[in-house]
Amino acid sequence: MSGIVDHPSAQYPAWLGAAGKPLVPITVIVGPSGNGAKALALARAESGHVVYDKNDVITELSGMPWPQAPEFIRPALQRRNAFLASLATPAGVAGIRHVWLIEHSPEAWQRRFWSERLGAQILLVDPGRDRALVAAAAEGVEAKWVHRWYADAAKGAGRPAVAIAAAEPSNRGYDGRHRKMRDKQLAKQPLCQMCLEVGRSTPATVLDHIKPYRRPDKSIDHKLWGDPKNHRSLCEDCHNANGAQRARPEKPPGAGVDGRPLDPAHPWNKNRD
Repeated sequence: MSGIVDHPSAQYPAWLGAAGKPLVPITVIVGPSGNGAKALALARAESGHVVYDKNDVITELSGMPWPQAPEFIRPALQRRNAFLASLATPAGVAGIRHVWLIEHSPEAWQRRFWSERLGAQILLVDPGRDRALVAAAAEGVEAKWVHRWYADAAKGAGRPAVAIAAAEPSNRGYDGRHRKMRDKQLAKQPLCQMCLEVGRSTPATVLDHIKPYRRPDKSIDHKLWGDPKNHRSLCEDCHNANGAQRARPEKPPGAGVDGRPLDPAHPWNKNRD
């Protein structure tokens, strides 16, 4: 979702709709890669319905799975735009009763484009970052594009406020600034750095602080908290695992994620029993 894909003249052409609105209803399904939009559209499609995904066009033009052929994005967009323009003519909609269009469109203005230019109904399908990462990986899509979608969505109310509140642990003190730092870090380093150390390639989902930013008195060292050099990308499992916690002075070696020593013979455990 950068460069040509974001360019208005290609992805969101100003001339689209100038000849009139489509003569058939259009539903635009938007969301990140790995959101299952095409499967949903196919499940809902009936006789006379067309499911249009430009990724299929890329594959058709290139003869390769679409993530491997980025140079075919422009011709695929040109073909998609020609198809959408034809829907304003009787000949273009012959035999077509409904069109399901698959798009990313993370930002609000992009969704307004489809709504205003085509009179389309917008359907957001957002499975959450973690599920999208897993599904996108299975499709051969790099994790950075999923992270980019969520970063772009956060720019201008691209996702419903309820979805953002439900997805982010704001009750634990993670505010909008933390989300921006996390998205920037994950875009820079989309794979879990601890998994890479043992030869695994796992999509990262968490911004982790290498050095703890809480002082002994529980106050926050804001310089450490916001320093990009103190950030690393981790997957949820590594973030919660003992290995991630052992790197923190406030979590002694051999402690669980709650800070309690794992050894039953440890004096702390004896005193608590």
